[in-house]
Amino acid sequence: MLRKTVGSSEMAKAIQCWAELESPFFFSSEAVSLLGLGCKSQIHHPVAFDQLNETVQTLLENNKSPQQDNPIVLGMIPFSEKQPCHFVVPQELHVSSTLRHQDLHVQADTLGPWREEYLPQPSEYGDAVNLALQEMQNGTLKKVVLSRAKRLHSEKVINPAQILMGLLQQNPSSYGFCANTGSNEFLVGASPELLVARKGQQVVANPLAGSRKRNHCETENQKLSRSLLETDKDLREHALVVDAMASVLQQHCKNLHVPMMPSVISTPAMLHLSTLIEGTLWNSDVSALQLASELHPTPAICGEPKDIARDFIEQSEPFERGFFTGVIGWMDSRGNGEWVVVIRSALVSPNALTVFAGAGIVPGSVAQEEIEETANKMGTILNVLEQLQVPEQGAA
Repeated sequence: MLRKTVGSSEMAKAIQCWAELESPFFFSSEAVSLLGLGCKSQIHHPVAFDQLNETVQTLLENNKSPQQDNPIVLGMIPFSEKQPCHFVVPQELHVSSTLRHQDLHVQADTLGPWREEYLPQPSEYGDAVNLALQEMQNGTLKKVVLSRAKRLHSEKVINPAQILMGLLQQNPSSYGFCANTGSNEFLVGASPELLVARKGQQVVANPLAGSRKRNHCETENQKLSRSLLETDKDLREHALVVDAMASVLQQHCKNLHVPMMPSVISTPAMLHLSTLIEGTLWNSDVSALQLASELHPTPAICGEPKDIARDFIEQSEPFERGFFTGVIGWMDSRGNGEWVVVIRSALVSPNALTVFAGAGIVPGSVAQEEIEETANKMGTILNVLEQLQVPEQGAA
């Protein structure tokens, strides 16, 4: 694997030439941008989550060479281990700093009009929420995350790189990604949620749960933030996630610090309750992917108890999630890496785009509010599409 350090402007130019690149896989955080080109080795089949780390570590060992003793793998883990995962050791890896706003040139295009399709219809989603609430009354469930999708069909070819550029421009503090899923579709998104990262022996996780739609008025956002920090439903939902993740991480970390109260972070579309968990590994052989595979899926995207929630999701949602609410990121052969939760994302094929969003259902949830919350979360992608689209000549 050839590794090349480039400037952020050169990285941005490469993304703009997306269609000419060979098997591109892009991932970015606030610290670094990675672009994998070509495929030296890959895994594309279902792998049990408890076998992921060993499987990928073997892949990395097999790709070591005298010229490159620390290869990097880029990968995606699905929501369900029944679905194929996708890991790639690229032929070339281009590395740059975070892309600057001035480098992100988003070109408008006449993408519309769109033909819309809902999976399921909002009213049917509300029915599933009410059924989940009934299960909670019966004592079966504590929490379940139910998702829905909006599929947009276009007569024109959709360029995933343009969506990526718009997402990076509008969401500079999120984790940006765009990658071929292995089936001629691209997963593109801007996730605010870090599942886990490992740097040396330092471990960081940042679960999010509990949300409000962000307002254009900052005074109103301050009120919404206070509401998140004072509403029992949101605090209970968030605590379920934090407690579950801390119970996993404490098995591997000393000096694990879990703040007693969450804070509020914001994206251009949403406000979220957030807890930054930090610790130091007891054993430096524990990789970022091992931690990710033990944490996934968290109650933030599945529910509690996990197995019962997963079964309820499979019975209630009229589509396979695939990589939505899965995990995407990278790891080197020394175990360092970053893995983020696949939310605020879309699946892009040549003439269709499917936007996903989910909401955590706990006692006290209201179906109509969850319908609105999922619509607001879809705004991260839909706002970019609105930016990209220019009206056809003669349109009002």
